[in-house]
Amino acid sequence: MNEKTAASVFQKRKKNDSACRAGTFNVRSLRSNIKKKTIVQDFEQFQLDVLGLTETWLNGSGVDTLEHGHVLYRSGGSSSRAGVGVLVHRKLVNNVKSYKFISERIVSVRIRTGPGPDSNSVVVICCYAPTLQRSTSQPSEADNFYSALRGAVRAVNKRDEIWILGDFNAKVKSAQPGSRGPVGCFSKHTQGNANGDRLLELCEENSLLLCNTMFRHRMQHRSTWFSDGLHHKDGRPVRNMIDFVIMRTSNTVRIMNARSYGGFTTRSDHHPVIADFRLTFWRCRSYKRVDDRCFIKYNNPTQDSARAFGNALADNLPNIYLPSLSTEEMDDIWQRF
Repeated sequence: MNEKTAASVFQKRKKNDSACRAGTFNVRSLRSNIKKKTIVQDFEQFQLDVLGLTETWLNGSGVDTLEHGHVLYRSGGSSSRAGVGVLVHRKLVNNVKSYKFISERIVSVRIRTGPGPDSNSVVVICCYAPTLQRSTSQPSEADNFYSALRGAVRAVNKRDEIWILGDFNAKVKSAQPGSRGPVGCFSKHTQGNANGDRLLELCEENSLLLCNTMFRHRMQHRSTWFSDGLHHKDGRPVRNMIDFVIMRTSNTVRIMNARSYGGFTTRSDHHPVIADFRLTFWRCRSYKRVDDRCFIKYNNPTQDSARAFGNALADNLPNIYLPSLSTEEMDDIWQRF
């Protein structure tokens, strides 16, 4: 799907008030200002509320405000070989209750869905798993990653929802029709890999579901990574399904659709995976404080309050002409007013 086609799809299919859209995208570096600008354009074009970004390659951790007020909660290390972030729409920024920079591969953001301070929330966890090659050569790194991810998942309150967004570098095998488990019937692969086994083990332990394996779509809308150099024997480029949107199985009633999309202007060898949820965020609006000096209220006007009112006007509105009046004249004008 090209950029114009993808844009027209989302323009025609407007989000209703009870829908929320979240996604994950391997951005392949977010160091340049140009990429930060294009990712905001894609974020708005596809009407996203939350977007998990992997391989940002940004040093350190912090909170950055991007164009148009959208906020990026990013977590990175000193080596700049990973880096993750959660981009939150400006309308939900005031709903963010907390965030944790767990490691250069994991970051979590808790977004409140209700009006009260103790209301339910959605905990968005963005993660970037080690590649299969790195997991094989340095298994301790993969062990540390999944150990930290398990801790992040188990730390979430049972009444809160979990959205795990990220690039897991994992291939999982499609499930058989009628079977129950973390994988649906519409994975792209007929065989998994070692990273896929680790991911499935995590999902089974915590009752999680791979959302973009649950819906029947064309193969190009299941693939999330496209190789420029690797090809099959028949000449077709290698395409894998390694990016996922994951949620609890107890909340599957909320999931409406999940698949990969083309059309992002931000250059990468990945396509974004976008999911639609039946969920409404209560918008915590922020109001600017109004200076009390702009308003002078007198419930029981007296001669002294009338004089104070005139003095206040003279101090705050110097350009307005105020004639010199005696106390009797001012009291007479006040009574007639």
